[in-house]
Amino acid sequence: MKPIDAFQAYLMSCMRNEECIAEGLRRLGINPADVDVAKEMVARAGALYGGEGTAGECRADSYLQLLGAPQRVVPAPAKDAFFYATRMLYSLPAWPGLQLELRMGVDQTMCGIRFVRAGEKQRRLRLEEVIPWRVVEDDIRASCSEAIVVDGLGTWTDYCCTLLEPGSPEYFWAFDFGLLQEVCPWKDLNIEKRPLTDQD
Repeated sequence: MKPIDAFQAYLMSCMRNEECIAEGLRRLGINPADVDVAKEMVARAGALYGGEGTAGECRADSYLQLLGAPQRVVPAPAKDAFFYATRMLYSLPAWPGLQLELRMGVDQTMCGIRFVRAGEKQRRLRLEEVIPWRVVEDDIRASCSEAIVVDGLGTWTDYCCTLLEPGSPEYFWAFDFGLLQEVCPWKDLNIEKRPLTDQD
C-alpha cells in the first residue's frame, strides 16, 4: 500500500459517513479489511492525530514521509501567528476539488488538520449542493444566515445551520476534519438546540 493511500484510509477510519468511506476506499482500491494495515503504517510514521495521538506528538516530517512535499506552504497571517506558523496544503485523490490543510507550529509540530476548498474560495451553497464529502466547514460563512456549534470534540464539529435561501429551515450539519459527513433537517433529530459552551 502506498503511504499516501494509507494516510487517506486512516483519515477515513476517523470519519462518520460509512457510505462515503466505502466509496472512498473503493476509489483508492483499498479493501476495507486492510484499513488496520493502513493505520499501522500511519502510526509507525508518527502521524496519528487525535485519539490515539495528540497534536503535539505529530511532527511535519511525519507527514512528509507519508504525503511527500506539499503543493503549497503558506505562512500564517499576522493575526493567526500566535496559533500556528505555516499551512501545508495537499491534494488527495480521494477528495478531488479539495485540499488537506496541515497547520504547523513554529516548532514544526501539528496544531490543526482540516479540509479546505482548492483555491480556498468559500462557496454559497444551495440546499441541493449540501452533500457529504463535497462541503467544507469554511462554506458555512458564505452559505448560512445562522450557524450554531452544538457539539464538538477533537476533529469533529456539529452545527445547527440555517441557509441563506429564503424560508430555509434549520439543518444539522456534522463535520469531521472540516469535511461534511452528515446533513438532515434539525426537526428530525428531536433534540434541543443548545449552543456548545466552554463548560460542555
